[in-house]
Amino acid sequence: MLDSHRIPQSGRLQLLDSGGLMRFLLATGSYVYTFRILHVVSARGWYGSALTFAYVIEPTASALGAQAGPFMDYTISAERHQS
Repeated sequence: MLDSHRIPQSGRLQLLDSGGLMRFLLATGSYVYTFRILHVVSARGWYGSALTFAYVIEPTASALGAQAGPFMDYTISAERHQS
């Protein structure tokens, strides 16, 4: 077995060995959960916009034929989003 008094430790290892391991794990866990929630919310937004395009915008543009150009221009124009 290793004797912990003979092994030189860096500041981070000393922090973890001095009872800070639980605080370190809790802090790491909160970051992981925060970014996991952010990732899931972003993925749902991306997936929703992809479905909206596939099932609403694209069939409408296909049905309009030659008029699809002005429709798409209006759909993505910046003027439409200004109040």
